[in-house]
Amino acid sequence: MRTQISNNRQQTEKDAEIDARVLHLANHVLCLLGKRILPIYFYSHNPEEMNRWQHNICRQAHILCYMYLYLWFGKDYDLSFYESIFEETVTKSRYDHSWVFLQHKRDDSLMYLCDVARVSEHIGLKRTASNNPECFLKGSREITEERRRIDVENVYMVSNEYYTGKTVQEIFEEVTMLLYHARANPGFVHDLYNQ
Repeated sequence: MRTQISNNRQQTEKDAEIDARVLHLANHVLCLLGKRILPIYFYSHNPEEMNRWQHNICRQAHILCYMYLYLWFGKDYDLSFYESIFEETVTKSRYDHSWVFLQHKRDDSLMYLCDVARVSEHIGLKRTASNNPECFLKGSREITEERRRIDVENVYMVSNEYYTGKTVQEIFEEVTMLLYHARANPGFVHDLYNQ
């Protein structure tokens, strides 16, 4: 897989927004990752803990999404990883959740939110007007004072993952191969975006 982003790309303000074709392909790969590949991957490594934690993999899924998004769009977009507490409006039960936020480096009005691990609703990678996951949610609200911006590279990339005991880089490499086997080549997103 190509991990080096070309520095030769000349981008105008007109094409600063992620093209609809690229967004569609990125969504396909990320949602396949978050909804199909990762649940099976983590369950196969530690079914007891996955059952104990009710198959909760949002943090792991979004760390990997962060890595792919950085490879694809990191030249043009700043990425941030967030965790927060949400509350179901009907049951009042609370749960923690994470997401990735992208903001264009030259045009801060271009923003995207990535959430591929939510059980109740499908969000994916979508254009947004702010770093507010509530605009895509029905039936949940964020407890905003609980929001934390996490430095992925200095917090999660230096420790082993909970379910597997592997490094994030090892998981990334294995999952990338699974994506290739599922005919969802993550390199296509990078190539299409950088045409």
